[in-house]
Amino acid sequence: KDKALPTPAPAQVPLPQSSSPPASPGQTAVTDTVFSQDTPDYVDIELSNMRKVIAKRLTESKQLSPHGYSTATADLTAINRLRQEYIKSGFKVSINDFVISAVSTALQYVPQLNANVVNEQPQYMSNIDISVAVATPNGLITPIVKNANLKSVQ
Repeated sequence: KDKALPTPAPAQVPLPQSSSPPASPGQTAVTDTVFSQDTPDYVDIELSNMRKVIAKRLTESKQLSPHGYSTATADLTAINRLRQEYIKSGFKVSINDFVISAVSTALQYVPQLNANVVNEQPQYMSNIDISVAVATPNGLITPIVKNANLKSVQ
């Protein structure tokens, strides 16, 4: 029988403070934001072949692959301290390196999440390969960290 991991309590995150005083009862709040139809909400850019391929693959992935969303809040103070120690020792590491390590560890605890769906049946993967989105001036690339659970943060 699979061991269930304890579910952490939801984070108590304070809401940002409003910059304007609240409206009195019976009054509506006035904002300083002015919207104009003269200003476009977006900027068109010419799609390079790379961006076209990226758009096609992301669309296919979104439509064909099962996926879910989860949000968590974490205090990375200790990770930042550890990262600074690595840097002082001559190792160039990023916060993403620690995130990849954490995700690969989580997938070892919950291997049911490391699966593909083939013919409507889950196919559990023996390797833990993690794709990371990286923005470049030419578009988004997604290198794959193969066997991430076997790699160190360095």
